[in-house]
Amino acid sequence: MATLGNELISSEIVALSELVKNAYDADAHHVMIRFQGGVRSDGSLDPNTACIHILDDGCGMSEQTLLGAWLEPATAYRAREKVTRSGRRVLGEKGVGRFATAKLGEQLEITSKMKNHDEVRLRVDWSDFENADLYLDQVDVEFESRPASFFDAANAESAAIWSRSSIIGGHSQLEQVCASGTLLKIDRLRSRWTRHDVQVAQNALARLISPLDSNPDIERDFRIEFVGPDDLGFDGEIQQDEIFQKPNYQLIAEVNERGVATVMMQLKDSQQIDTEDVDLTPDGSILPCGPFLFSLNVWDRDTASLRQIARTAKIAREALDGASGISIYRDRFRVLPYGEPRNDWLRLDLRRVNNPTLRLSNNQIIGYVRITRDGNPNLRDQSNREGLIEGPALDSLRDTIGQLIALLEQERYKQRPRASRQSRPSLLSPVDLSPITDLLSERYPGDTEAQQHVASAQQEIDDRLRHAGETLAQYHRLATLGQLVDIIVHEAAQPIATIGHTAYAGVELTNALASHGHELDQSAGQVLAQFERIQEQNQRIDEVIKRVKPFGGRKRGRPQRFTVESAINNVVGLMAPQMDEAGVQITISPTQHEVSLDGTETQEVLFNLLNNSLHWLMKVPRDKRKVDISVTRCEDDALSIMVEDSGPGIADHDQDHIFDAYFSTKPDGTGLGLAIAGTIIKDYYDGNLELLSPGELGGARFRAVFRKRVT
Repeated sequence: MATLGNELISSEIVALSELVKNAYDADAHHVMIRFQGGVRSDGSLDPNTACIHILDDGCGMSEQTLLGAWLEPATAYRAREKVTRSGRRVLGEKGVGRFATAKLGEQLEITSKMKNHDEVRLRVDWSDFENADLYLDQVDVEFESRPASFFDAANAESAAIWSRSSIIGGHSQLEQVCASGTLLKIDRLRSRWTRHDVQVAQNALARLISPLDSNPDIERDFRIEFVGPDDLGFDGEIQQDEIFQKPNYQLIAEVNERGVATVMMQLKDSQQIDTEDVDLTPDGSILPCGPFLFSLNVWDRDTASLRQIARTAKIAREALDGASGISIYRDRFRVLPYGEPRNDWLRLDLRRVNNPTLRLSNNQIIGYVRITRDGNPNLRDQSNREGLIEGPALDSLRDTIGQLIALLEQERYKQRPRASRQSRPSLLSPVDLSPITDLLSERYPGDTEAQQHVASAQQEIDDRLRHAGETLAQYHRLATLGQLVDIIVHEAAQPIATIGHTAYAGVELTNALASHGHELDQSAGQVLAQFERIQEQNQRIDEVIKRVKPFGGRKRGRPQRFTVESAINNVVGLMAPQMDEAGVQITISPTQHEVSLDGTETQEVLFNLLNNSLHWLMKVPRDKRKVDISVTRCEDDALSIMVEDSGPGIADHDQDHIFDAYFSTKPDGTGLGLAIAGTIIKDYYDGNLELLSPGELGGARFRAVFRKRVT
């Protein structure tokens, strides 16, 4: 009992949330959380006099319910009764939420009444259960059943409590709320409550009920309010801050059981984008997490944007810090700890580190996910009621939400101000200081020292740019190599294991022959076959290493002559396991073009293009996944490599941005592959990487043109 209450429930905030949920399950319309006690000089409640009262106007408990259900740990009462009398879906099913009272304080007194029943009162001292020598039936609890006393409109105590309410007004309403309900009195509090603690609790309860289920046209049927000592000044109904009603960007998506979404996006310039049939799963497979509704509000955290939603940027920033994150709501109520401060369960901040220009951080969004117990049975609670059980269902929810966030990130990226693409210099474009030299020569013709400084600066800039280009190429090789590590491990693991088993079998066979007196030459064929198989497996490993070797970080000499088609075959061979698993059919032109290109950089370009194709081909049916690679000579002797796939292609509104650094349409893409590949081709080979109109396969079609060192 002590473990369930004081240790299983992790925090006072979770405890309050569980008790409010219990009131909801009891069909309550009003819940009051009342803090009593003197306030000390440091602004905290005096632990000697402090107590917490939680009062609701729900259906209450009878003597039978209190003794037969409430006092029975892990009862199946709620699991059997999944819908309340008023039609609410029951939130509690495990029968442990009631022990949240033990997390808040050592003593509990329950007063409860059902309509047309006597009032019942139960008093529990949780410290009595910490005696390891006693069994449950040896712990004394005070219980009585009596005519209505507290739950009577004429009762001074209940009238005094409800009179503090900002929701209840008038004698008729007082009679109504006193007809039935439950009062929890929690004494000997375990924690020191400060003004800040209460504020945190209010913020948490303000987000307890899903805003996706609220309807401003009808009166809400479940309302929560805080009442406390005047010195703390936190009386009033729990409501969300109006700041959160003014996002810069918004996305609302309804996702069905097959992962097909209907999406609405509202951008900062009031532009609205409506999209139907957005497929978020390959092959139209069933979504393990089930259907859900997703709402995402986004704010730009620059000072000018924040001042538009609050009196000062500081106020807006603090409000976002306290409420940011993506919360999950099931049957109207929040599932903790998702959306709590610093609970970045989607790893958005880590994702943003790799692409800060495009990606959103956790502290600039407020999101809501709506699920139900009946519609999402695979998303089940952990035993401690804090979080969902890890597994395929939760993984699919993470992945699908990530794809939806990526949709809004792409539109936000396009809208944010930046230099025009036509005027933007390439990543390694030379910096020309000649205008400064000309100006100095014109205005100060005799100042040769200044001109020499400019010439020296020009030389230093050129040297640094050249070094930056070499370093960038090196880093890109390492980044590409990082993607290949999994392939190497996967491809090498099976041959290595086979080598080990086969070598062992060869040794055992040889020993067995010798021990039985056989002439070794009589079984030489068997022994030879075993060791020939070892050689074959070694050859497989050697081929994998050779394909990966060009991606290594070792400095190279002058580019060697080789055929472009051999580089293509190396990359395709390296990616063959993934391509085969995905059912991708690859066609490579049978041509032979000998060049002096850098084989590493050529393969990097091809790897990035094929990797992109593989990702997007997963969005089309398996029997339609095709890639075509062709090599041709241009009229000016340039070399052209064309890579085309049968995927969904690139949307018109994305085509102007796909070569921008950090822009990506993949949920977890860095947006660097095409940008760096294009820069390498342009700066080192005087060529270009371009997106062409769809060809025969109908998907994305890229062409890489190399003009230098191709003859």
